[in-house]
Amino acid sequence: MTCTLLGTEPAANVARAAIELSSYTGAVLRRATGRRAVAERRCVDLVIGNNVLAQVPSLNDFEEGLKILLKLEGVLTLEFPTYCD
Repeated sequence: MTCTLLGTEPAANVARAAIELSSYTGAVLRRATGRRAVAERRCVDLVIGNNVLAQVPSLNDFEEGLKILLKLEGVLTLEFPTYCD
């Protein structure tokens, strides 16, 4: 089985580092990114986001991009930091 990776990164400095390390990183996930993926027949089965929401410039645009990008039967997993005293 092969997997195709569509990497996105909301933090510009992290995206630059990933590109320098030869990891493909696309633009910030937003409506336009989702629409482009659909046009290229690249809808996805799985989206994994680890501690990403705090870095997203526009949360509503990001969520719309997720909705467009993820296949109907797809799985979305998001990790959120928990702070305890």
